[in-house]
Amino acid sequence: MVRLPLDRVRHLSLREIAEMWAPEAKLPVSLMLRELQYAVINIPRLERGEGPLTQLVPTEQLPNPDEQVDRDWLIEFCGKQDWTIPSFCRGRVYKESRFAGRPGFAHRIELEEELERRAKVGELSATLAAEAKALHSWCLDTFPRSRPPTPGTIENALREAYRRLRGPQKQTPP
Repeated sequence: MVRLPLDRVRHLSLREIAEMWAPEAKLPVSLMLRELQYAVINIPRLERGEGPLTQLVPTEQLPNPDEQVDRDWLIEFCGKQDWTIPSFCRGRVYKESRFAGRPGFAHRIELEEELERRAKVGELSATLAAEAKALHSWCLDTFPRSRPPTPGTIENALREAYRRLRGPQKQTPP
């Protein structure tokens, strides 16, 4: 296993995130930075039930580009924007060369994090089978060079986490 240099970094500045993420997202650094700065303002507003800003903020009044945020904040931002989590934030990278045979379930941690993110933003599917299919599709998009586990394997691996996040289900009378 090869670790990214940022695997254990806890905080990054908005500017650092924009500079690393913009090429991957195929966006200008200035646009990415501005989106992150607005998010620093809007995320707390949304949590207070105020809604996002409706008017532009002068550049000099936006948060400092050197303001630091943590990985959880960035994942929350991605969820609210419906953007893919940047590769430098995903944690682990695995070597391309493997021994012959079916690869192991290398992305279990990332799948559990995606399951929790989906639950947090209200995207959890109504059934475990449907959720496993959604996570399988997410895995195909996120790790295009790997062979992801089947939906059945995902169901078995994440059954307890899904039940915990789904909460008690109402019983319908027969």
